[in-house]
Amino acid sequence: MKEDRRLPHKRDAFQFLKTKAAYVIVIVLTYAFGYFSAYHYHQPLQQQLPPSTTAVETTKPQVCSIDNFRVTTPCGNLVPPELIRQTVIDRIFNGTSPYIDFPPPHAKKFLRPKRIKGWGSYGAVFENLIRRVKPKTIVEVGSFLGASAIHMANLTRRLGLEETQILCVDDFRGWPGFRDRFKDMALVNGDVLLMYQFMQNVVISDFSGSILPVPFSTGSALEKLCEWGVTADLVEIDAGHDFNSAWADINRAVRILRPGGVIFGHDYFTAADNRGVRRAVNLFAEINRLKVKTDGQHWVIDSVKVINKGTRFAISKTVAKIKEDANQWFFAQVLENQDLVNEQAVHISVKVLRGFLRDEHGKVLIHARRSFASVHSKLDATFLCWQWAMESMKSLRVDKIIFASEDNDLIGAVTRLPSWPSYKFQIHFLLGELIRSSNLGAHLIAKSVTMEDRRQSYVATGFPFWLKHLFEKERSIA
Repeated sequence: MKEDRRLPHKRDAFQFLKTKAAYVIVIVLTYAFGYFSAYHYHQPLQQQLPPSTTAVETTKPQVCSIDNFRVTTPCGNLVPPELIRQTVIDRIFNGTSPYIDFPPPHAKKFLRPKRIKGWGSYGAVFENLIRRVKPKTIVEVGSFLGASAIHMANLTRRLGLEETQILCVDDFRGWPGFRDRFKDMALVNGDVLLMYQFMQNVVISDFSGSILPVPFSTGSALEKLCEWGVTADLVEIDAGHDFNSAWADINRAVRILRPGGVIFGHDYFTAADNRGVRRAVNLFAEINRLKVKTDGQHWVIDSVKVINKGTRFAISKTVAKIKEDANQWFFAQVLENQDLVNEQAVHISVKVLRGFLRDEHGKVLIHARRSFASVHSKLDATFLCWQWAMESMKSLRVDKIIFASEDNDLIGAVTRLPSWPSYKFQIHFLLGELIRSSNLGAHLIAKSVTMEDRRQSYVATGFPFWLKHLFEKERSIA
């Protein structure tokens, strides 16, 4: 074999460049594979059946991802809250408020002065959420005659939220069987004039300046609000009570929810469609790892982050992300090489365990120091330190111990055990995380190793004489 006559530092540099190049190639291939996979995933499946395929085979159920039922159309640029009312008026009513010259002559004689009706429209959930969120915009999906909307408008006015706008999404056509329950409402050429009665209730309640109807089906209305850039701080879902309707409304409505907003709804305990609303709410929460809370008959999901915003792949963004990841990796390698120049000092700094044992009154019973050699990572050093501390307590026959440390990685693993299954053995100990100022004594003991080259390990009773003042002060505070 031919001997490599290059100088050692040149061989290392060449090897490092090869590693860099390999890393960049891996990242590029990964992003390219992800991009083309996503592109292929969103293409419609066009499968041709072979000539011999029978009708029975064509009805065979296909495995389907839940992502196929998500709404992914991108939303428009966000409209500031103060411009939302005028935006809706411009888009739906050609720039003129629907309350001007209301009611129209042909409908006036059929309207009641006040006909407010609703279900679950006065629950405590409305005031609880409005007080907490202080919304500038509320979108109600399913309004009927406006009972909930008028109640929310009363609450915002009473709480000093005079600028809050409430958009009421409803086709105002009722539902099958509606006439059986509301026979007293006039029927004009097949129209029960629900929208006009809704507006009459709003006007008589003096909220025409804060409540606007959005007279379309929930699906098309929510899609258009998203397209127009209209967003809300609170979204109430109270339209269809079956699973499919509730699922569609929730997935469309969450796209117009501002960060930090709350989505909630009625009929969580309604039995319709085998508890269709509850099934839709629970499925949405489970898929997006959210929690469902109940308030009376209402369900509430808050802390909703950006979900299902219909992100599109862009080559420029992909390339920029590749460069960013590559630069971070190169920077990490430079830091690693710089550490090798003073490897001994670094190893000492991360491979020293310092500590002391207090009683319940804060008195120092034992202090100790231990240095380690031939340890190549901080993680390994951390485990060795914890192992030594626990073995020392066992050897000293000390039980009922609370372990505390500045190392938040291991503590985080214990407090979030499902995310760190490999740390399950630590559940026998109660770990408390400390900040440097609360752990100054132990820090100074360890510093004596790195600064003064005191590498002798020991376990001694009491505390070091040269730290007497510090430990007595900490004891008085404790």
